[in-house]
Amino acid sequence: MQPTVPDPSTRGAWATPGAAAPQPIPTGTVTVSSSDGTSTGALTPAGVAAEPLPPSRASSPLRRLRPRGVGEILDGGFDVLRHRPGVILAMTAIVILPLYALPTLVNYGRISTLAEGVSDPQTPLGALFGTANGGSTSLTWLAFGGSLLANAFVGLGVGVLVSSWLMGGDPSLPTVLKVMLRRAPVLLFASFFALLIKGSGLILCGIGIVFPIALLMVLSPVIAAEPVGIRRSISRSWTLSSRRTMPMVWLVVLGGFVTLVVQLILQLIGGLVLSIWQSASWVWIAIGVVEVLIEVMLIPLRASWAALAYVDLRVRTEGLDIELESNELFAPSGRSPS
Repeated sequence: MQPTVPDPSTRGAWATPGAAAPQPIPTGTVTVSSSDGTSTGALTPAGVAAEPLPPSRASSPLRRLRPRGVGEILDGGFDVLRHRPGVILAMTAIVILPLYALPTLVNYGRISTLAEGVSDPQTPLGALFGTANGGSTSLTWLAFGGSLLANAFVGLGVGVLVSSWLMGGDPSLPTVLKVMLRRAPVLLFASFFALLIKGSGLILCGIGIVFPIALLMVLSPVIAAEPVGIRRSISRSWTLSSRRTMPMVWLVVLGGFVTLVVQLILQLIGGLVLSIWQSASWVWIAIGVVEVLIEVMLIPLRASWAALAYVDLRVRTEGLDIELESNELFAPSGRSPS
């Protein structure tokens, strides 16, 4: 079935970054409906105004919208990081510092003070590949929960960037952070309910947990790009992904494998380097710093995959590429399409 154009007054328009309310672009917004008859609405990037498209669109990983395979999405995640590494890494560091880095470093500081009483001391290499002896269980769980939240918030920030690039925008770090704060309540509650769904899947299905993970993978990009609430963001992510369930499952599986390989390489390098000073009193803190740096590198990579998967789902099932290209093609003379 061809996409239909419902009454535009029933849906929101593209949003200007930081604006209190959505602002329509000069050519109007084409809203599409999915084949099952549900109105999906236009992508609403919480990023940058759709003025004459700057060179950032032409040079971004989204310069040409087309369906991507799983391998292309995985490769494209590295392109996203290379395009704006400063903004992405700074935003990631700001998120990770209170949520993950602080409990992790405090935990390793505690291990350092108890090092003489540890019955089975570990080398730095062994500590990086396993659970450090003498660590606090509560701090370990706090760091784990912080890591889950960090993944969600970084996914939101990368989603803001990617949705802005689609409109030719290039938001600064303050703009991205401001939008993240505005969408934080929806993200927190939606992530909590999504975690319950994933936990239920683990209990009921065992290895089948990969399916709810795959179907909720684009939750953060949905919240970043569309003006939806808690319930709608979860159902929107599930509905979009269920149209291509197996490719999303493969993306989760292969993405997990790539992440594991990168993590093992970084752990090996860090552990070998720190083994030179394994008897130093500060080595445990250094191990914590290495773990935090690994997360700073891996979390935005996973967020980039989710953002590109979201764009790919909309291109394949809702004709997002046609919508954006028609807006550029029929732009009024006051605007110069990219």
